[in-house]
Amino acid sequence: MDRFFRKGDILVLVLTAVAFFLLFFAVRSGGSGTATVTVDGKPYGTYSLKTDRVITLDTVPAVTLEIRDGTIAFVNAHCPDKVCERAGRLSHPGDTAACVPAGVVVTVTGGDETGPDAVAY
Repeated sequence: MDRFFRKGDILVLVLTAVAFFLLFFAVRSGGSGTATVTVDGKPYGTYSLKTDRVITLDTVPAVTLEIRDGTIAFVNAHCPDKVCERAGRLSHPGDTAACVPAGVVVTVTGGDETGPDAVAY
């Protein structure tokens, strides 16, 4: 009686699973780009997403940004609505968040720009 799987079938399945997981994590990983920070329309700085750091901006209201694990986010904004904090972590080129009361805009640039130009729902 023949077995359902032969040795070659199992090898192909294992190699396919490994390739799938490697591609999945390669696509999901961020951090290959940079973040550009502007304050009141003027360039404040450009930061690599590869280096973890905390950036405190002396704006009114005060704003703190955090670069961690290849992403950047507003972590502490002293404004009443905190919409910028709810924007979440930015990691892909083109991702943008702003703290309007402080005049701070963060845009992720560089890295792999193979994603979609626009998404319509």
